[in-house]
Amino acid sequence: MKSDEAHRSLVSRRTPGPAAIIGWIRSGGMFEAMGIRMKTLGVVDNDRFALCALKAYLDQTLDGITLAWMTEHANTAIARCVTGERPDVLLVDMSRGDIDGVPVIRTIRERDRHTSLVAMTSFPLDEYAADAATAGAQAIVSKNDLQGLQDTIRLAATGGASFPDRRPGIRTDPPGAENGNRPS
Repeated sequence: MKSDEAHRSLVSRRTPGPAAIIGWIRSGGMFEAMGIRMKTLGVVDNDRFALCALKAYLDQTLDGITLAWMTEHANTAIARCVTGERPDVLLVDMSRGDIDGVPVIRTIRERDRHTSLVAMTSFPLDEYAADAATAGAQAIVSKNDLQGLQDTIRLAATGGASFPDRRPGIRTDPPGAENGNRPS
């Protein structure tokens, strides 16, 4: 009988455990199954240890945002942002060995009006805020502020902007806003 075969088929399948289900949800599987597009995140930081620490932290805390890629190389990040691997949000370390964060942000912004760019630094935010904003970043955050890092990524993923000081000359427009466009 067909119903007996169907029952045996269901019984013989291995049911995933809680860890597998949680992993599926965190990876975006649940959202994709519901037809919801996950927001994506890219990270560029020349410090391999910082990348590993960020990955461990962000994988545990950013439900609804998928870590698409990480790289130590500025040119790799630039290339990915202007090709099909463009993330919704890119975290850019400001003090880098190969190319500092300001030229990275400026180069990406000139070629990509959609990715939200978030400057990050372990130095005082005032050292980079104005330059990052002028180059085209939507936000700046301290690497030492884990909750702020999480909040800023979420804000940037929704098109928001965040700078510590609203001084004249610090632009906080979302990507594409200069032409009256909002990011999709």
